[in-house]
Amino acid sequence: MNDYDDIINFPHYHAPGKPYMSGRDRAGQFAPFKSLDDYHTEISEAEREVMRDIWEDIDYTHEDF
Repeated sequence: MNDYDDIINFPHYHAPGKPYMSGRDRAGQFAPFKSLDDYHTEISEAEREVMRDIWEDIDYTHEDF
């Protein structure tokens, strides 16, 4: 028996008296998180620049290297 075998065939619950939410409205609930995409892009780019600077500053001729 798998973890969800006892509930997998239950019908989808819908609260009586409440209309179904449209796909557009449902997607709108997650729109605020879309703004984080640019933030993550900026962080990734900053990380690349820092790592590039670190690798450029390494003295490959040092005896311990």
